[in-house]
Amino acid sequence: MRQISLTKLSLATLCAMTILAGLSVYAQEDEDKPRPQPPVPAEYQNKKMPDGGWTNAALIAIGEKVFQEGVEITTPDGKEIQKCAQCHGPQGKPKLKGARDFRDASRINKFGESFWFWRVSEGVPETKMPAWKGILSEEQIWGAMAYEHRFSHGAEPAVHQHAEIVGLGGEK
Repeated sequence: MRQISLTKLSLATLCAMTILAGLSVYAQEDEDKPRPQPPVPAEYQNKKMPDGGWTNAALIAIGEKVFQEGVEITTPDGKEIQKCAQCHGPQGKPKLKGARDFRDASRINKFGESFWFWRVSEGVPETKMPAWKGILSEEQIWGAMAYEHRFSHGAEPAVHQHAEIVGLGGEK
């Protein structure tokens, strides 16, 4: 009898593991489905990277500092350092589920600069991406974007002119 109980238990465990694995794959596939990008709000439609900013070493250095070292913010629990690398990983490979993978050129190259600036500034609803407006200066946001953009170009600065850019906010 004991052997039958162990067999039933093993079978039940195997079934449960199979179901959980299937749900995990389904959830991953759903997360990877392209979602339509909402239109850029009017106040952000004319936001453009400063001339030469995508490859400007000084601006990229500002962005690297924000991304890697972070900024001090005040929370209800006191002061803490928040940095992009906490979620997006120090090399652009996400550390948290749902964080944007900055190494994925097929996605990053689709973001128009006004869309990207808007999302960094205002955060992304229904995600853990916070709003950085009022915490970071515009220069710091542009710098972070230029730094992040490098991850999708072999860690090298590159101009953000891609045929894939989705037409939002007056962009291609």
